[in-house]
Amino acid sequence: MSESILDCSICCEKFDETIHCPKVLQCGHTFCNGCLLKLWENENKNANIVCFQCREKSEFAKIVTNFVVLANATPSTDTNTYCQESNLLPLCSFCTTNTDTVFFCGTMGAQMSSKCCAKHVSE
Repeated sequence: MSESILDCSICCEKFDETIHCPKVLQCGHTFCNGCLLKLWENENKNANIVCFQCREKSEFAKIVTNFVVLANATPSTDTNTYCQESNLLPLCSFCTTNTDTVFFCGTMGAQMSSKCCAKHVSE
């Protein structure tokens, strides 16, 4: 079993934004995309995948990226993007004045406000 929550517990590789992108099952366990694809192929591309740890079934179509793990596993390009007032809330890497909800964008590799995220997605 992996030593770190930032590593896939199947292959023990560090999570990243490519083949080892962290994916969370409906049971809450997280594994890398590459391992889940192999499990899915071994199960004859069934609609459900069985969790490696708890054996609970998850719908393959509902497996999503674990952005919390991804944000912690990938180095931030700018470590000083926090709100000066609270020193806790992350700021958008693009419009550092916007303090609304901030997401980590795997494509851009940066923290983005919902406003900038919507603009990025529409481009």
